[in-house]
Amino acid sequence: MALSAAASRQEILTALAERGAQAAGAHACLVHRHAAPVDRRIVTHHGYPPGQVEAYVKAHEARFPAFEDRLERGEPIFLPDAGTVRAAFPSVPGTPDVPGAVAILPLRTHGRPFGSLTFSFPHPSAFDEAERAFLGALAGSFQQALTRAEVVEAERQARHELSAATAIIDAFVREAPVGLALLDRSLRYVRVNDLIAQVNGHDAERHAGRTVEEASPHVAALVRPQFEEVLRTGRTLRDVRLEGRDPDHTGARRTWRATHFPVRGGAGEVLGVGTLVVETTEQERAQEALRASEARLRSLIDHFPHGAVVLFDHDLRYLFAGGQGLADVNLRPETLVGSTLTELFPGEIAGRLEGPYRDALAGHPTTTEVSFAGRVFLARVAPVRGEDGAVLAGLLITQDITDLKTAEDSLRRLNATLNTTVEERTRHLQDLHAELRAYTAAMSRDLQEPARRIEAFLGLLARRLDETLDERSRGYLTMVQNEARRVGDLVTQLLNLSLLERRELRQDAVPLNVLVTQVRSDLAPGLAGRAVEWAVEDLPVVRGDALMLRQVFAELFAGALDAAHHERVAVIEVSAETGGGTATVRVRDNAAGPGLGEAEALFEVGARAPGEVGVGARVGLANVRRIVERHGGRVWVEDAGGVVFALTLPLA
Repeated sequence: MALSAAASRQEILTALAERGAQAAGAHACLVHRHAAPVDRRIVTHHGYPPGQVEAYVKAHEARFPAFEDRLERGEPIFLPDAGTVRAAFPSVPGTPDVPGAVAILPLRTHGRPFGSLTFSFPHPSAFDEAERAFLGALAGSFQQALTRAEVVEAERQARHELSAATAIIDAFVREAPVGLALLDRSLRYVRVNDLIAQVNGHDAERHAGRTVEEASPHVAALVRPQFEEVLRTGRTLRDVRLEGRDPDHTGARRTWRATHFPVRGGAGEVLGVGTLVVETTEQERAQEALRASEARLRSLIDHFPHGAVVLFDHDLRYLFAGGQGLADVNLRPETLVGSTLTELFPGEIAGRLEGPYRDALAGHPTTTEVSFAGRVFLARVAPVRGEDGAVLAGLLITQDITDLKTAEDSLRRLNATLNTTVEERTRHLQDLHAELRAYTAAMSRDLQEPARRIEAFLGLLARRLDETLDERSRGYLTMVQNEARRVGDLVTQLLNLSLLERRELRQDAVPLNVLVTQVRSDLAPGLAGRAVEWAVEDLPVVRGDALMLRQVFAELFAGALDAAHHERVAVIEVSAETGGGTATVRVRDNAAGPGLGEAEALFEVGARAPGEVGVGARVGLANVRRIVERHGGRVWVEDAGGVVFALTLPLA
């Protein structure tokens, strides 16, 4: 039988069954595999209706040892008619209704039992010697074809597996995250992946058949001796450092780590060299930068002035230590590293630090003071966290604050001394102030009556001598009267000043609009014959003593009117603004007025601006300042093209 090598095993078996039936003159043919216990099945069939195939499946599944033993011994079984067939398979329900004879012939492949070949004939047959020989020969041809089909199938399967394995190897070489290369015994490249090709500066395809010198001239002098050693010794060289120029950047250097290994044949002979290469240029640069950074950090910590930097783990064991402050207390970094807190320090110090250490390891930074070896240290303890936020260790930073504590103690003693001195001087000044206030009140009362009598007698003398005095004498007398009146005013001001110190301050809501109107009414009699224009804005309600504040505004308005007494029309402006619980009130006139220095001097005791406003006894600008300050405010002078008096009072 001619069979196609491209046909599958099943196609070959199906064709054999059809052609075998035709050659034997049978109307049906069936191949059954039963030599393998785990693979008992109908392999192929031809000419049987579906119902008969199912019956044969059941018959063969029933396992008849007597028949199977004969077949395994190579003995054919001939059943001449339908009755014999039914008698041979009595226990199988639905045994095929065979119209004639059945021949069951043993099949072997590669010298081992395979199964059986069954022919069903349309008529009974005694199977004479010639027929049995022919069927045996036919079974032999069937066995040869079956053996060939298995060989073809095995070859096809091997090719498929080889192709799959090659695809896997190709994918592995191509997709590997490291450089891979294979060289033969003459050190010519057989295969490389793209990463090796990039290192050498050529396409991967251009490496095939090239020597190391041709494909990798920048590293050939380094790698050839290594490859030759692998070929000579058959041993693997691991973690070999390679360094060469960068083919893409003139003058640049690159580094790699390589492993060279022997590639062996089936008998263990060395066929070539394989190499696995990982570029380490960036890693080595990063490591160098890290070493430099660590060196700088180490230097910084070692020279940390007047203190120390210490790292400890969860067992309170020191991992790192540095700083100039260690030598000050007779400690060395190598003494600390590897030791625990309790192993190094006495119980009191260890007990003082253990709590902050535990807090830091629990994620809570703390600060405390510790005394050790006659020194005082400020100790800051904080957690050291990893990228995930977990606490990896604790960090202790100490600073020697002995000199600072000594200075603080000296400063406290000095402050205590100063406080005692200030208290003594304050009591002395309070006593002097009380005496001065009493003396001022007594002097004012003692001088008030004589000054009033002098002024009265001068008035009587002026009336008596009025007709006898010449003009010059009358002028002298007028000057004496004015001075006597001024003395009386000064005595009254001193008396009012002493009264202000003793008068209790009331805290009432005072509408400034109403207060200003009252003060203007008080000043009106002294302004007869003068042109005065008032510009008063809406004013707020403040908290204070209405009588004292009335005196304040009376003095401020009188001072403004006195300053503008030479103006044809005196303009007095009163404005206010609020903010932060305070009212700021400003009083402005339209006179040029004195300079800021002269205006500030008006707040001194006894100072008086020249003027002609007759409003009776006035408290004076000195007392204006006293009253405003007693209300918790302040008074000052501004320059706005003229003098502006400003004061602050608390809002109601």
